[in-house]
Amino acid sequence: MAISSIEFVERQGWPQINEPELIKLENVGDEVAGTLLELAFEKIEGRSVLTARMETMDGRLVKFRPATDLRQKIGRRFYGRRMLIVLTGEKATGKDNAMKVFSVFVEPVKTGYHAPEADAANQPERGTQPANDLDTLGITDDDIPF
Repeated sequence: MAISSIEFVERQGWPQINEPELIKLENVGDEVAGTLLELAFEKIEGRSVLTARMETMDGRLVKFRPATDLRQKIGRRFYGRRMLIVLTGEKATGKDNAMKVFSVFVEPVKTGYHAPEADAANQPERGTQPANDLDTLGITDDDIPF
């Protein structure tokens, strides 16, 4: 008897992907940490509402609606990067409700680049060796084809 597709993936240990859990950052100290997956607009009660989706450090999929301050700090340039978002307080706006203020910490991009000063101890002193010292390589004018 053949097994169903669902039985097959269950045997392989594939996790089932469910709809992201809606979380709210409402109180000072509330936080979410994980990898930013997407910022997208959803239709909610006829309105387009910006929603952020993240995979938390423990592997859960969550979504939340970024407040104004947070919308100004996170963007598509952070897709795929780990971050910590913490509600740190509120700021008076002169209107009825205060604006929520967030601290956002983003994992740095690892480019492989490091400052030249880091290698300064391993480099010869300036002026002691020509930049293109062909003599040290044993190359002569006869080796150059033109």
